[in-house]
Amino acid sequence: MPNQAAFREEFERTDWGRGEKSRYVLAVLEHEHFRPPRTRHDGFGGPLLGEPDHIAPRGAYRCLKYARWAHRLDGTEEEFEHLRDRIGNLTLLDAPANYKAGTDPYLEKRDKYYENHPDYAMTAKLANDYDSEWSLDNIRDQSREIADIAADIWWF
Repeated sequence: MPNQAAFREEFERTDWGRGEKSRYVLAVLEHEHFRPPRTRHDGFGGPLLGEPDHIAPRGAYRCLKYARWAHRLDGTEEEFEHLRDRIGNLTLLDAPANYKAGTDPYLEKRDKYYENHPDYAMTAKLANDYDSEWSLDNIRDQSREIADIAADIWWF
C-alpha cells in the first residue's frame, strides 16, 4: 500500500478526463470537503450531481472554436497536453451551464458560471481563488491542493 505522500503524488498526476470516475471524485470532493458541514449528510451515497468541466478546454491549442484560449495559457501546447486532464483543470457545473460555458475564456466562465455558484461550493471557491487568467501554473497549484484534500478523504 502506498504511503500518503505517494497517494497525493499519484492523485495529482493522474489524467482524469471527463468520465464517470472524474464525476464521482469531484462529487465526493464537493460533498466531503467544499460544502458547508450543515449541508452534508452522513456518508456520501448521494446522487452524482453536475458534470466535470474542463476549465481550460481540452482542445485549447488545436480547435478553432477555442482560439481565444491558446494565447491566454502561459505555456506550450505540449505542456498543456500533459496537464489538461489533471484534477486541477476540472470543476463541477450543471449540464446547461457546462454547455453554455464551453468555449468561453476563463474570466468569462468565472464571471458567468463559476462565481457564487449556488450548487457547487468547489466551483465558487475556484472562482474566488483565481481571479486572473487561467494558466498552467494554476492547473499545477489546483491539482496539488485537490490532491492534499483527496488524501485527507481517501487515505486510510
